[in-house]
Amino acid sequence: MMNRIRMAAIVGAFLAGCIVLICSNVAAQDKAEKKETPPKYVGSKSCKKCHNKSSIGKQYKVWEKSKHAKAFELLKSEKAQEVMTKLKLTTKATEEPKCLKCHVSGYGHPKTQYGPKYTFEEGVSCEACHGPAEFYDKPADEKTHQEAVGKGYIKPDEKLCRSCHNDQSPTWDPERDTLEDGTKAGFDYAARLKEIDHSIPKEEEKK
Repeated sequence: MMNRIRMAAIVGAFLAGCIVLICSNVAAQDKAEKKETPPKYVGSKSCKKCHNKSSIGKQYKVWEKSKHAKAFELLKSEKAQEVMTKLKLTTKATEEPKCLKCHVSGYGHPKTQYGPKYTFEEGVSCEACHGPAEFYDKPADEKTHQEAVGKGYIKPDEKLCRSCHNDQSPTWDPERDTLEDGTKAGFDYAARLKEIDHSIPKEEEKK
């Protein structure tokens, strides 16, 4: 009788250990899958709901008036067609990967990474500089901003800007900008950054 009880206890402990091991593996697998799933591009309208408030500088409105917001529309222009002809490309500029990679946010990803509100027509939108917003799409206050950084939010830098603003562009002009010291440059990062400044205004500026 005692042997049966001891055997039952051993079998029970073994089964319990197996269950724990299986659950741990499933949890680890789920965690790995979630981590590997890239965030989706949700579209600029998802940003508008919070980033068009006066208290944070109507950032959406600033973007809407910028050349970035018109980047895709520019591909429909006669100038764009002239560039295509010069490059001896027969595709439309609005369909040409060489153009879209810098005139559209997040171009080149599989369709599954684009949310239902995302469209190429937005041009170079918020997510082009700050990363796909599916996991950090929250109100913009200090606390949630810190949280956003850990959920895919990107703080753009000069390297990111120069990934498109460089001599690989067919419209690149090496003397387009004039630096503070008077020398010419194709892209003045500091000056261009001021043109699209959408930082949160200081308290005294809000009054």
